[in-house]
Amino acid sequence: MKDMVTALMLTFLVIGLAACNNDGEEKHGFYSGESYGEEHQRSTDINYHGNRGLKPHKVKSSYYENYPGAFAEKLSKEAMTVRGVTDARAFINGKRIEVAVHLKKEGKEEERIKKDVEKAVAPYTDGYQVRVLTTHSSYSHLRNLDNDLRDGGPIDLPNERFSR
Repeated sequence: MKDMVTALMLTFLVIGLAACNNDGEEKHGFYSGESYGEEHQRSTDINYHGNRGLKPHKVKSSYYENYPGAFAEKLSKEAMTVRGVTDARAFINGKRIEVAVHLKKEGKEEERIKKDVEKAVAPYTDGYQVRVLTTHSSYSHLRNLDNDLRDGGPIDLPNERFSR
């Protein structure tokens, strides 16, 4: 009986030492942060809103008849002809037009690009108040809004900026 207890104790001791490996403080399981090799410290949250490293998405065709999608697309294409612009979206709200552009290099020549975009869309915007936006967040928000409108989303807040 004494030999059996000793053998059992030695077995548990060997199993316990083997599980700890070299580091007795190594966390395993739920508290380890080990999730398929990802540490979840920052890498998964860095592009939470989807506005970093923007890639121009194909413009959706408009199904909403009360929104001038063809006119907005024409303005966007004209804005994209400006040097330094990789993509552009336009939003028409009554007599106001907002054109958001995605720049190749942020901060560089922003004022020149704004003026050039205004000149590029000027032949089509007689009687409209035009505003050009160059920030990532404005471009991303306007792109999402434009796609929602082209999908048939409502325009029910005409006096709001970027209404939804």
